[in-house]
Formats: sequence, C-alpha cells, structure tokens
Amino acid sequence: MSKSHNAWVQERLAEGESILLTAQPSRWWMLLRPMTTWIGLAIVATVLSITADGATAAGLTWAWSAPQIWFGAIAFAFLRCGWAYLEWWNLRFVVTDRRILTRMGVLRIDVYETALSHLRQTQVHVSIRERCFGLGTLLLATAATSTWDTAWPMVRNPAVMQKAVEEARTSYAGL
Repeated sequence: MSKSHNAWVQERLAEGESILLTAQPSRWWMLLRPMTTWIGLAIVATVLSITADGATAAGLTWAWSAPQIWFGAIAFAFLRCGWAYLEWWNLRFVVTDRRILTRMGVLRIDVYETALSHLRQTQVHVSIRERCFGLGTLLLATAATSTWDTAWPMVRNPAVMQKAVEEARTSYAGL
C-alpha cells in the first residue's frame, strides 16, 4: 500500500500503537462491483433499441437511434467502472494492536473504528460472485449493535483475514 494511503491511519495512531494488518478489496472489485449496473444497462438499452427500431420501422419519430442508445449505455458503463475504481482506491482496512479501522468513501470519507476489546464476532460471507473469484466479505460486529458494524468486502482469502483479526483480538485485547 502506498505511503499516502497509510497517512490517514498514521495520523490516528496513539503513541506506541502499531499496525498489524492493512488491506483493501481485491482489484476484481472494479469489475464485480458495477456488474449489476451493467446488466441493468444492457436490459434497458435492449428494450430502448427495440422500441427505437420499431418506431422507425413504423414511420414514427424517436428521439434516439439504436446506436446512440448503445453508445450512451457503454459510456455510462465506463463511467460506472471509473466510479468503482475510485471506491476501490479509497476503501482501506486496518488492524492495529488496539483497534480495527475501515476507511471508505469517495466524495465523503467515513472512518469506522472500534477497539479490539469491543469486537465480539467475525463472520465470513461468500456470495456466488465472490466465490467464482476466490473472494469473500469479512463481517465484524461489536456488542453495541445488533447487526454488523463494518464489512470488508471482496477481500482475498477472507478466512485468513478473519483468522488474523481473531488472533489480534485474542492476543492484544486479552480476550
């Protein structure tokens, strides 16, 4: 991870606190994250193209031709891919000897952090899409909530990541 990406966590470290693990989603994120958008775009573009061709064949005027519709859909798909890249670039996961931190956001940065001693449960969730690429999502929960506090999506070897978090929790939080 580059020096600038660690700067945000270095600013938050307490005296004597050390980083045990830094990670981010797999690079597959940039293609897998916008996949549902692409499928939706393909469906909408197909329906609009058929409608445009039918209107043209019936002698009616239609605002866009089928090639224009597909060009727009492809342009939007590339923009969505670019946004997924920005999301991936800004999504970071950190385990220190005292805390867990998750940094996310493009226009507005959110940082979630909790002490290792507050961590109560970890779970690995692997969707079909993630399983095809050897990825998974690590879910983390504290006693303060009834749901997952943070998720580390599309990480490589999620079971290994879970083990590292659990080892940090038991070793450094005294649990």
